[in-house]
Amino acid sequence: MTEAYSAQELHDYLALHPDTRYMELLVADINGMLRGKRAPLHDLPKFFRNGVNFCAATVSLDTLGATFDTVPFGTEDGDPDVRARIVPGTLAPVPWAALPTGQAILELSELDGTSYYLDARQVLKRALQPLLDIGLKPVMAAELEFYLVEHDGETYHPRYPLMPGSDLPQKGPQYASFEDLAEVDDFLASVHNYCEIQNVPAGAALSEFAPG
Repeated sequence: MTEAYSAQELHDYLALHPDTRYMELLVADINGMLRGKRAPLHDLPKFFRNGVNFCAATVSLDTLGATFDTVPFGTEDGDPDVRARIVPGTLAPVPWAALPTGQAILELSELDGTSYYLDARQVLKRALQPLLDIGLKPVMAAELEFYLVEHDGETYHPRYPLMPGSDLPQKGPQYASFEDLAEVDDFLASVHNYCEIQNVPAGAALSEFAPG
């Protein structure tokens, strides 16, 4: 990514979103959890031009956010930094943020510029290369699945939809029920709107076999 490209992308984004105050810089760890840091507006030109130092152990944390005793990263190696650079084309607003905020995805490298082998994006590039070498291009799609839950005063549990025309909960899930979708229309509309804002491809919606 050239400096000119970085500066232009940031300039174009801020022209569309002039009220932006912060930028969330994101990287996925080995469990797929997003981690990162939030930068104020005045630091963004520097980060887009030079990148930003990033704790190397971040991507190897467990799901509770702790380092592993069985590997040296973060405990026995002095917790060093790697270099993080913003991936072109990943700038997007954060529509649910309380203050005007953007997001961008990071790619990690060693301080000498070589790929950081624990970065999930670098792992994927290495996995793709043998296929690209023989002229193949993988194509994939993901289902954006989730559960809706509710709190009964003591604990959270899956949210069962109501029986149509009543306030009684269904005894079980109803696959592909339009009534179940209608109950949460406002929520689903917000999800679809947020996906559009963040350039996340989201198509048809349906209720599946599990409650919630």
